[in-house]
Amino acid sequence: MKKILSSFAFILSVTVLLAQKNPPKFPGFLITTNNDTIKGLIIVSEHSNNIELSNLFRDATYIDSTGKQFTVRPNEYIISFQFSNKLQNYYFERINLNDKPRKEPEYVFALRIIKGYISLYEYSSDTETLMIKPALSPNVPTATNVAQRYSYYFLQKQNMSPSRVKRNFSFTAGVSGNNDKNWLKNYFKDYPELTKKIGRDIETYELEIMVKEYNDWKGEKKE
Repeated sequence: MKKILSSFAFILSVTVLLAQKNPPKFPGFLITTNNDTIKGLIIVSEHSNNIELSNLFRDATYIDSTGKQFTVRPNEYIISFQFSNKLQNYYFERINLNDKPRKEPEYVFALRIIKGYISLYEYSSDTETLMIKPALSPNVPTATNVAQRYSYYFLQKQNMSPSRVKRNFSFTAGVSGNNDKNWLKNYFKDYPELTKKIGRDIETYELEIMVKEYNDWKGEKKE
């Protein structure tokens, strides 16, 4: 039995290593600051089975039509890219995390979930936090660096900077469902019928529902 388990562990390790050496490549294209289009293969080097946990928020690596490989970061000449896997299309756009004009821009690639009068984006990153845990002796606690995945959401009205969706203070800040109800009501305040629903008929984590309803209302209003 031990031999079987050892063999399985070895095969799993080899499989992981091969996957890291040969990451999946998805057909797509990139848009430059000059509005030029680059056709290529987008490389997803980690979490290819879950794009929302991938490394694409930090940088994008692609292979162009000549076979050359490039890695670009959000502060460089690529402003957006998109690609398709078997399940769906993914759109990443460069946005500025700092929505205050006086602050230095902090560009990232964010996953675009909805495009419209209000667009909805998700940004995800790994953050190391220092966790203090009680040790065998109560007077000598142990400190450990723990990596935790955080997801942040941004709303962007036309011709305006993205605004990070505010959350209430919580020890589980990385967990969805803790968006600030008052902040959301203020953001959508020009549509009173929607603000009445937030926190009552629409949960604070249901951002897609809010944005779609707002965009539908805005479209009807224009007509």
